[in-house]
Amino acid sequence: MADLWIYDFEQKRWTNLGAASIGPDDWGYIQPTWNPWFSDGSRLAYFTHDHEVLSIVGPDGVLREDINVDRTGGLALPSPDGQFVAYVTFEPRPMKSRPDLQFWGGTRVWVVPANGSAEPTPVTNTNLDEIYDLRWLDDHTVIFDRVADVDFYKQARVWKAQVPR
Repeated sequence: MADLWIYDFEQKRWTNLGAASIGPDDWGYIQPTWNPWFSDGSRLAYFTHDHEVLSIVGPDGVLREDINVDRTGGLALPSPDGQFVAYVTFEPRPMKSRPDLQFWGGTRVWVVPANGSAEPTPVTNTNLDEIYDLRWLDDHTVIFDRVADVDFYKQARVWKAQVPR
């Protein structure tokens, strides 16, 4: 996990927000994209503390809301209207073809109000496949893709889930 640094062009200074994570493992081989910023630029969302704390923080690091998710999480993503943050939890297991490596399946998509006023709500069931990309389609729908634990996976599928409001 690397530290997340923010540069303020007006103040001409750096702020270290601490350790931040996109996903639960070194995902360099699949290159997930990730935009932690709320659309108004007021805050960003990311995982820290061994992937079990969802942090919603202002770019100066002063205002901070930490939400303990009690699971290995990643792919934190604010909704377009800034009201919710979606994220994925993972339950690792040894890969079928390489038991010495972890497969980050057992995934589930969750949402939580960005103000931390309520408990996280699951929007999918747990699935054996790995989710490695998550996006908001609109303020009420998340989309994601899954990869199975097989060599040379050929059939990525895009899934969507409705977000209760």
